[in-house]
Amino acid sequence: MLDAWGFTYKSNIVWHKVRKDGGSDGRGVGFYFRNVTELILFGVRGKNARTLAPGRRQVNLLATRKREHSRKPDEQYEIIEVCSPGPFLELFGRGTACSDRYRRRAIIRVGHASKRGGGAMWATKSRLQVITVCAAVCMAAVLGNESKAAVPEKPVAGKQVYFPNGAWSGLPQTGPNGKVRQCVLVAKRPRAGPAGAIDTRMSLTIGCGSGLAFAILDGEMPSEDILDDQAEIVLDGHSFPAVAFTVGSSSLAMHPGEAAAVLSALEKTATLRLRSDGAGIDTGAIALDLPGEALGWLKQCGKLFDIAIDRPTDPNAPDLPAPRPRSPEVASAEPTPAGPAGIEDKQKISGWDASELRGGDGKIAGCFIRQHYATGSHRGARSIGTFLTVSRTKGLTMMLKDSSLNLPQGQPVEGTLIIDGKSFVGLSARVLGNDEIGVYPQHGAALALALGNGASLVFKSPVEDMEFPVPSGIVPWLRACGRRWEIGFEPEEAKR
Repeated sequence: MLDAWGFTYKSNIVWHKVRKDGGSDGRGVGFYFRNVTELILFGVRGKNARTLAPGRRQVNLLATRKREHSRKPDEQYEIIEVCSPGPFLELFGRGTACSDRYRRRAIIRVGHASKRGGGAMWATKSRLQVITVCAAVCMAAVLGNESKAAVPEKPVAGKQVYFPNGAWSGLPQTGPNGKVRQCVLVAKRPRAGPAGAIDTRMSLTIGCGSGLAFAILDGEMPSEDILDDQAEIVLDGHSFPAVAFTVGSSSLAMHPGEAAAVLSALEKTATLRLRSDGAGIDTGAIALDLPGEALGWLKQCGKLFDIAIDRPTDPNAPDLPAPRPRSPEVASAEPTPAGPAGIEDKQKISGWDASELRGGDGKIAGCFIRQHYATGSHRGARSIGTFLTVSRTKGLTMMLKDSSLNLPQGQPVEGTLIIDGKSFVGLSARVLGNDEIGVYPQHGAALALALGNGASLVFKSPVEDMEFPVPSGIVPWLRACGRRWEIGFEPEEAKR
């Protein structure tokens, strides 16, 4: 049959029929053996034909439970769609021709295996004419549904749905309390990478943790925590500032500041680009292929389960900073009364003030984040401050300020830094101003690792004992700011 259609047989996938407990389902028939497998044959036609990238990672074994007589496993369709380019045609499948399942997946289905004689793959000339007509009718049904953007199916907690064309699927995901935590649309798409295209799992989410968000998941994501307040979501060439943040070890998410405008623009968007210089990620233009039915489902899901699109609504989720356009490469280098150029341009990160500091040439020379505390509201109350800086000359350093101190400038300080109950070794300290102590790690990257994404710190010395927190988001912001401007946690001279 493959030869008759011009295909060359290359390989197969084994369908192993299993019981509920995972063992072989021995109820099959067989003259010589009790058959528990069937073969899905794979053939190619044309020059340089081979499976797509996902196929080259797909093992040739499919283990599922049997359904009704002669019905093949539904799991095969996803494998076929991601491993082979379309269009797709099914002959004499089990079920109703042009059923909802096939409209969602844009698979054209011809014939019916349960009809008398319907399983025969040989056919007379008149039979082939009937097949051609049925294919045309099925295609019209699929295209008609796409153009009319059918009313989306009402979202149901935990129930997955599928949409036509772009191979999108949707799911209202529930949390530990059984309530829907986020509405998710997912599709596989190729994105740009340093060494070529990367297959990624892309999602659009309306969730309690971040409102509206775009995410990509693959094995090429940053391994460290990132919080980039100067990322961007580009829809058909129009840029929307966004906040990018890592989720786990293999996913990067982006929340746009103009969530309502972005959600509206998606109705007509052809290409999407996600860019975060702070994470080192630029997806390039991605063909979105988002059916109107899928976007309608996402909006309906968010409203049905009362999830805001513009902000986190989970009381345990950290606040997201306001997205900002990328800072200019060069700007005014004029110092201000408060300090170097750029210090007065503040961004709130977990309650701390963050700034990009500029050098004499007007370029970004350091990333600076700080927090001030007061021990009282009366005049002369003790003021305490914690400062973290990443600079080209010194890498990651720390400064502690206490208005009650009066120390000789430049004096070395014998101090111990304790992070989450563990002593951090390999640092020096000295007095910078009368009430300021500078802390210099031997390796800034080691200090960043110890701080992680939030920690409690104690600095002990003969002149001062200070206890203070470094909340989540602080080090991820410094890391993103430094990567954006090519400033590392280690000083420049240490890299040479």
